Amino acid sequence: MPLIDELDLFPAEQQAIHDLDVQSSLLPNGLMLVRVSGEVDIVTAPGLRDRVEQAVRRCADESAAGLVLDLTGVTFLGTAGLSVLLELAENAAGRDLPWAVAAAGRAVLRPLAATGHLETVPVYPEVDAAADVVLTGAG
Repeated sequence: MPLIDELDLFPAEQQAIHDLDVQSSLLPNGLMLVRVSGEVDIVTAPGLRDRVEQAVRRCADESAAGLVLDLTGVTFLGTAGLSVLLELAENAAGRDLPWAVAAAGRAVLRPLAATGHLETVPVYPEVDAAADVVLTGAG
């Protein structure tokens, strides 16, 4: 195989490595749910930041009860992803928006613990637990 063909394949392979899926929806109970799956790294974090900011604005526009960020499908959380979470914490506090994260996997919990942010970011092991805390204010 000529070298140029190998080089042509590299960008496609990189794109597959950096896939991130972000879905958001306003639930009947008034919560904005943002589900994230894949890797949150320096390549994908800007897109996640945009989607989270859109969800926060939509919470205000639609008088949502709060926001749950579901990271149970995240397989890697780098420093750029941590920055997105800390920006969300600041943005939510500034808007008086109740929010929580659902995450049970090491990929998310380890970087949060290693950087001392488990106290800054309200994390619960599953979406239902995070939603209950946001809705009842029992966090």
